[in-house]
Amino acid sequence: MADFHSKGFDDATKVKLDIFRGYVREWLSVFMTRPKYANEDFQAKLSIFDFFSGPGYDSNKNPGSPIIITDEISSYCRSREDFRAAIQCDLFFNDTNEDHITSLKQNIELIACGKPCCKYHYSSEHFREIFQKCLPILKDSNSAKLVIMDQFGVKEVTPNILKFLAACNKTDVLFFISSSFVKRFIETPEIGSKFNLDISVVKNAEYNAIHRLMCNHFRDEINSENYYLAPFSLKKGANIYGIIFGSSSLYGLGKFLQVCWNIDGQTGEANYSIEDEKYWHGQQSLFPEENSIKKIDLFKNELLDFFTEAKTNIETYRFALLKGFPPTKANEILRELQSDNLIETKTISENIPGRKSSFYLGHSYFTEIPKINIKAIK
Repeated sequence: MADFHSKGFDDATKVKLDIFRGYVREWLSVFMTRPKYANEDFQAKLSIFDFFSGPGYDSNKNPGSPIIITDEISSYCRSREDFRAAIQCDLFFNDTNEDHITSLKQNIELIACGKPCCKYHYSSEHFREIFQKCLPILKDSNSAKLVIMDQFGVKEVTPNILKFLAACNKTDVLFFISSSFVKRFIETPEIGSKFNLDISVVKNAEYNAIHRLMCNHFRDEINSENYYLAPFSLKKGANIYGIIFGSSSLYGLGKFLQVCWNIDGQTGEANYSIEDEKYWHGQQSLFPEENSIKKIDLFKNELLDFFTEAKTNIETYRFALLKGFPPTKANEILRELQSDNLIETKTISENIPGRKSSFYLGHSYFTEIPKINIKAIK
């Protein structure tokens, strides 16, 4: 672990940290701003947990997750003081290496906002021990939580850990896992017992898509229609790693997906070309390019099937998010389908053609009465 921080972060790690920063920024804007989509009487505490924090910087002074968290909170407090909700934010940083925590305290003191509303807590314990101690806060239904688990490898964060966090109210999760390591060692008792995976499915999985498979496995293990997961795959040399995001909020899922699409404009899923999976039916073509469908093209086909029966803008919003498309990207694709005369919209209140390019996707419409129906043109 010390070796990791004693060197400069590689490009994949920087992408991972960019995603962490992007989502922390979005998360803070929701809960630290005077309530907009949160309940109007929401005055509880915010709690951010970084269970594998490290010392704060790499050898080249690139910021790690605890510095990113602290910097984003300090920036928010400085730039949006007039909009800040009057709630306390507790930050919990843990690392088994005591020297890391000593360095981290010194590094955070230099950039912390210093106001009493933000409180910093440090510990140097093994993950299971500190996780157990934090259970009362994690279970607190009046506290919004963001949990970051940037583990090394696959040892600590198992489906059981995520299942517990999924049952906690107002809890978003970002965790890092070495997915190709699971594929490589799936037949060992240590990995097999932790993840309860079908060995044949893992061994036969497309290597580039192994992290997507791991996310689907966590999703199956949680087995909840009200907790949403999304992956982002990272390639380091020959190894595939990645982030898995979890939230009970579609709004949170949309925020995470937008951060990912800002980094990967092709699939919103990886820092490499993940689109070599095959989606053919029946006989393969002699031309390889005809045996694969890009994620966006596949989504277009899925939308047209979805719109065989008219669907409201609210139903479309949910469908798009669960397929991995935030409102901005889904709107772009719907405009293409509309321009190609493949879909039509009608207002629900008057049953007349809807305004062109207006699909009313987004969380601000999700809690309102549906505005339009969208239907495929046969």
